[in-house]
Amino acid sequence: AEYCEHADKAQKVTIIPRGQALGVTFTPPEEDVFLRTREKFLDQICVSLGGRVAEEIFLGSITDGAYSDIRAITGIARTMVTRVGMSDEMGPIAYEEANEQVFLGRDYSRRQSHSEKTLQDIDEEVSRIVDEQYRRAHQILEEHRDEVEIMAQALLERETLDRSEVEL
Repeated sequence: AEYCEHADKAQKVTIIPRGQALGVTFTPPEEDVFLRTREKFLDQICVSLGGRVAEEIFLGSITDGAYSDIRAITGIARTMVTRVGMSDEMGPIAYEEANEQVFLGRDYSRRQSHSEKTLQDIDEEVSRIVDEQYRRAHQILEEHRDEVEIMAQALLERETLDRSEVEL
């Protein structure tokens, strides 16, 4: 997260399984956050894509291990585009309301007030944001490949690293 200055810093990294995860990076916020900037959202997406990108670079294949991260970053990008107006392409317009109410699996309170073209534009913008951060994460990991390998070796030896050990 050091290379994504607006992201929350890793407090602990472990390869000890936690629930369904085979390993976890704990990144609690260092302070209460009431407002998030576009840069913070983008850095959060970039950092969250790190695991998927690392699989691709270091294993030469991908697994379903990044499932929850992929869901989360898609939600963040969609929020940026549809709720908080953080898309230059779509502008400062709320396309979805934040307080949607769902009853028995159906959303009766949601009004469909957008054209199919607008919905397609939203999907394309969400995809563009995620793709841009994916490429950014890939570049960061490639540029710092040696550091990633050192951290991986340290995790294999100790299983858990705290913040002082993560910050190389």
